[in-house]
This record gives sequence, structure tokens and C-alpha cells, in this order.
Amino acid sequence: MKHFLKWTALVVSVLILIVISIVGVFLGWLQWSGERDWKRAEAELRAKGEKLTFAELVSPMPSLNENFFGDPVWAELSDLLPEKDSSGTAWTPRVPQGQRQLDRWKTAPLTPEEKARFSKLMPGEESKDLGWAFTALKRGITGVASPEQKKEMAALHLDIISHADPGLSRIAELADRPEAQFPTRFDMVPNAPLPELAQILTLSQQFAAKSLSEVILGKTNDAAKDTLTLLRLTFVERNNPLLIAFLVRMSTVSIAVNSVNEGIVRHTWSEADLSGFQVQLERMKLSESFLTGLKGERAFCNACGPIFFREIIYFQSAPNRIPKRLGKAYEGYLASIYVKDKAFHNLWVQRQVKSLNAMIPTGWNETSTQPFFQEFKEISDHPIKKHIYVFNVLSIPSLLSSIQKTAECQTQVNQTRIACALERYRIAHGSYPASLDQLMPDYLEKLPHSPINGKPMNYSLKPDDTFLLWTPSWELKSLGGKPGEYFGEGDIVWGQPLPKMKRPQEQSP
Repeated sequence: MKHFLKWTALVVSVLILIVISIVGVFLGWLQWSGERDWKRAEAELRAKGEKLTFAELVSPMPSLNENFFGDPVWAELSDLLPEKDSSGTAWTPRVPQGQRQLDRWKTAPLTPEEKARFSKLMPGEESKDLGWAFTALKRGITGVASPEQKKEMAALHLDIISHADPGLSRIAELADRPEAQFPTRFDMVPNAPLPELAQILTLSQQFAAKSLSEVILGKTNDAAKDTLTLLRLTFVERNNPLLIAFLVRMSTVSIAVNSVNEGIVRHTWSEADLSGFQVQLERMKLSESFLTGLKGERAFCNACGPIFFREIIYFQSAPNRIPKRLGKAYEGYLASIYVKDKAFHNLWVQRQVKSLNAMIPTGWNETSTQPFFQEFKEISDHPIKKHIYVFNVLSIPSLLSSIQKTAECQTQVNQTRIACALERYRIAHGSYPASLDQLMPDYLEKLPHSPINGKPMNYSLKPDDTFLLWTPSWELKSLGGKPGEYFGEGDIVWGQPLPKMKRPQEQSP
């Protein structure tokens, strides 16, 4: 029996050594092949003149007096403190949110008169501070039906936001500067914070809410100035190569476009207002900006390093699938595949940028981007590749979703450009034109086509003397000028929101 146990232990030990050796050889091969793949990928991309790092992608910092972010009001966001976290050293602004110059007004209490008006207009709502009341009134204005009550809410809304006027007035002045670049520490990516993104989005929401209240109260000139500032704010992150910055920028574009459209529906804007809006809208080339963001995503991957790569993969996805006792082993595996995954990602981004750029004239839609999705399926369904190229398996779906959102947002921009021209025509002639061709050349030099299918927008007059302007949505399954129930379905119709709900997955029998 002892002899048997001795031989059994020996065999087991040999098997364990064999397994360890195989694993070691496999991890060694991954590292070797990864370094080989990266050298080939880097050489190929460099030969095409591609920029693979933030140092190459980021433009030189403009002079302070030309830079939107060159004002001292932004210094609080760029003054950073180091903090330790699981991936090393992270950085956070020294002045926390809520204590910065642009936000301090929110924490102040309402005056007794404002509080009484708020309680009357918003029964059941608690007026904790100015910021709380501002948000509640913004929600209430869009939900109330009574015109008189809407005006009362708008008046109180403007009184409350007046506490922020010193900061908003300064932002409006800065938005007229020709350059904009926040001093982001790209050398500290991925641990560098991007506090300006949330601040720009908040400012956009404040200007939009202020403009709407001004429109309701007939303060046309003030509304036009705030809407123009809102459009200018959409450009302040145009030089930031990070994809997250572009996605935030798209949110600000949607906010600005909605403000312009609100005034068109109400016939608020003058000829001069609409002409000024068109100038800003024509500058919005979101498809090209998205491609820059893709290259920034590539630079982000290259800047991660194996430690942070391991963090974002393991702590975002693996705990649901990998037992804790295998955690360290899995982290070691991720460190081994980092370079190989990086090489694949760099070349994948290059293929997509080239293909998407070629498709801009004919449109981005579900059919045109099907090859990207098919490539993703081939990786994610492959029993080995899905574990080797795990970063790409996790990141590609969100990139594909971003392509769709970009095409839809640019469609809304193009429709708003046309709507501005239509409103200018109505001001001059007393009614909307019978066809879009009548807008050229006096109101539009050239009609912007649909970024979804590359074709002219569909246009028709309605019996109530308004117009219908639309194009098929992402799936190219038109409903004749009606939005669909689910995201990407039906049509993109001017003046109507896009559906956000995703179609439920059909259950297999």
C-alpha cells in the first residue's frame, strides 16, 4: 500500500510539473508572439504615418488669452492631488465638486420670497437649496401643461439661475475665444481625471434651461445669446482625442440642437439668429471627430500598460466568471496577453478608421457596419481568441454602439441646419417652401444629406402649415416619417426625440 501511494504521489507530481511546464510554455509563447505582433503592427502603422501616442495626438497648448480653458475659473479643475488606489496613483482635483466657483451658487439657500413661490408652484417638492430648486423647476416646466403656470415657473427659474449669472456670463465670454484645450495630463493616462467634461455638460444643461425659460417669457434676445453660447460650448472639447470626451461632446450637441429646435417650433428666432446658428451647426463634423476619438482610444490602450490593463479586464468582467482562488493566476495570464491584445486592437482600429472614413459619403448604418460586427462575432465566438483578445471582446460592442450614436447625432445636426434655413425662408416668404431645393442658394449653399444613408432628407408640408423632415434610422426600415418604438428603428424625424429603449431579445424556444 505504501509502495502504491508512493508511486501515485510521484505520478501526480510529474503530471503537475508537466501541466505547469505546459502553462509556462504557453504563457511564454503568448509573450513572445505578442511582442512579435506588436513590432509588426507598430512598424506597419508608423509606415502609414499614424500617431499612436497622446504626445503625438494632442495639439500644442494655445495661448491663455485665446484658450477657452485659459481663464482662472478653470484652474480649480486642473490643480490635482495624488491619491492611491488599486491600480497605483490616481489624481483628483484639489477643490472638490460643489466648492468650485461655477458650482457654489447651487448650495446657497433660496430667499424667503423664492421659497414661497417655489412651494406654490411645486407643491410636495422640497427646496433644499438653489441647485435642487433649479433642477426641480427644469423638470416641472417641461411637464406642466398650463401656459400661465409654465410662465410662472420660467420666471422663478430665471430668478434662481440669476445667482449663477456671474459665472455663466464669464463662460459666455470665454466661449467666443477661437481655441479650447484643457490642460489634461495625458502623460498620466489612464489615471488622469477629466473633471472638465462633467462641468461642460452641466453648463450646457444650465444654458439650455435658461434659454427655454427665456423663450417662454418672450425674452428673445437673451434666449438667442444663450443658445449661441450653447452651440459654441459644443466645440470646447473638439481637440481632446479621448473617445469619452467625444461622447460627452455629443451630449452637449444634442442639448444645443434641442434648444435651437425649440425656438424654431415657437417661431422665436430672427433671421440673424438663425443665420448665426447655421454657421455653428455647419462646423459640426461629428463623423470625423469620432474617427479622431477612435485613434484616441487606440492611444489609451497603448498608454495603459499591463498593470492597468489587468485591472480594467479583471475587475470589470472576470469576478463573475473566475473563482477567487484563480484570481492571481488569471491576472498573470492577462499580463501575458497585454501586448498581443494591444497589437490586435491597434490594427483593428486602423481598419475601422479607414473603412468608416470611406463610408461617410454613403452613410453609416446597420448594413454598412455589418462587417465590423461580423469580425467581432468571429472573435467572441472563437473558443481561444475570445480569451486572448479579451480587451477587444469587451470594448468593441461599445465602439460599435458609438458609431450608431454618432450617425444619429449628426443626422439631427443636419436636420436642424435645414430647419434653420426653412424658418428663414418662412420669415421672408410667409410660408415654408414646397421643396428643399427652394432653399438654395439663398438659405443653404448645399443641402446636407442624411449621414445614415447618404441620400437627401425626406421633406413634405403638413396641413397645419408645418413641415415633416425625416430620414430612415439605423436599421434603414422606414415607417414613412415616424420614429420607431425601439432604439435604431423607424425614422429620425426633426423635432422628435429618438427612442432610447432597446428591443427585448427574443427568447429561443
